[in-house]
Amino acid sequence: MEGVRRSVYEPFTKATGIKVVDVVADLAEPQVKAMHQAGRVDWDIAYIEAEAYPAMHKAGMFEPIDYSLWDQEALEGAPPHTRRKDAVVGLASAIVLAYDQRPFRELAPKTGQIFGTSRSFRDQGVSTLSSVSTPSNLPSWPPADGHKDIWPLTDDKLDRAFAKLNEIKPHITKWWSAGGEAPPALDQPIWRARSMAD
Repeated sequence: MEGVRRSVYEPFTKATGIKVVDVVADLAEPQVKAMHQAGRVDWDIAYIEAEAYPAMHKAGMFEPIDYSLWDQEALEGAPPHTRRKDAVVGLASAIVLAYDQRPFRELAPKTGQIFGTSRSFRDQGVSTLSSVSTPSNLPSWPPADGHKDIWPLTDDKLDRAFAKLNEIKPHITKWWSAGGEAPPALDQPIWRARSMAD
């Protein structure tokens, strides 16, 4: 957040005289929906997860953007495919399969396949998944269930992906809802204790 303040908010304030008051939160969608339903919108801009955007757009929660107010340099910084009628793609991110290598000396995972198929790997502590971003959990499971091609995610692949998630669900000890919750889980002593006891 500090980088955004230095690189975006402070230059904006210097150029316009308008002070930016930022609200730090993991997920903006619940607050945006509540403000929309109450008819009292306190925010001018919010960071919205890509998967939440279509439904919120359809519900009319965002105002149209007048791109004629942007100068050419700013427009070039946001390529046409990132500009929506009422939103601009602000960042791209990824969720990765990570593990603490200390207990997994000889069992280094190369894809989500080993997570989906290897009981010994799951039992040794791979035990967190996102509870708020189901799409990020899905692409690893079709190959774990015998599919080589993930895309496109057809109905058949999605059914098998959800079946695989149901299969591993009892092994998930932490369903994280905020991005900051996942990295510390890599260093949980209980994981290493469980691993060494196996």
